[in-house]
Amino acid sequence: MVRITELHNVKCLAIDPALNNTGWAVMRNEVILRTGVVAAGKNVKKGVDMSPAEHNFLKCLFTTTTLNRVIQEHDIKLICFELPTGGAKNANAMKGMALATGIIAGLAAGTGLNVLWATPKEVKAVLTGDKEAKKLDIMLAVAGHFSLPVKKVASGKNTRYEFAVGTDSYGKGAFEHIADAICAYMACVWRCAPH
Repeated sequence: MVRITELHNVKCLAIDPALNNTGWAVMRNEVILRTGVVAAGKNVKKGVDMSPAEHNFLKCLFTTTTLNRVIQEHDIKLICFELPTGGAKNANAMKGMALATGIIAGLAAGTGLNVLWATPKEVKAVLTGDKEAKKLDIMLAVAGHFSLPVKKVASGKNTRYEFAVGTDSYGKGAFEHIADAICAYMACVWRCAPH
C-alpha cells in the first residue's frame, strides 16, 4: 500500500461500514457512479442453534463478500470509509462498530487496496458545515450537492423521503448509509486536494 495524495481519476469505493446495513458508493472525480446498501441484518438469518458470535461472523462474511464483488465488478482502486471513533450508546453498538471496522480491514487486506478514512465529525461537516449535523441534514446536503431528486411525501404526522440516484430509489433508512459513504469519500477527497 502507498500513501495517496491525489484522488483525481481514481475509482473509489466509498463505504459507511456497519454490521447490519453498510452503505456504499462507487465514486470517481466527485461523481456518483453506483450506490447500494449491503443489508446483512436482513439477509443473514440467525439459525435456531446458532450462537450470536456465529451470526455476527456470517453477517461480516456476507458484507465482505458483497463489497469484494463490488470492487471486482467496478475495478475499484481505493477504499474511502467512515472510521467509527466511538460514541456508541451501548456495548452492543460498540461491538457492531468494532466488527464493521474489522470488515474494512479484512477487505483491504484481502484486496491489497489502499484505504483512506474520515471521522464521523468530518463526514457530518464535509457538505453541511456542521460537525453535529443530523442524518436528514446530511442526506439533504448530499442530494443538493449532487443534484439528486428528493421526493417528500407527507403521510399523517410523518414525512417520508425518497432519494433517487440514477435509476435507483432509496428511502430515508437506506439512503442515510449511502449519504454517509459519499460524505466519507468527499472528506477524503478534500483532505487530499492540493491546498
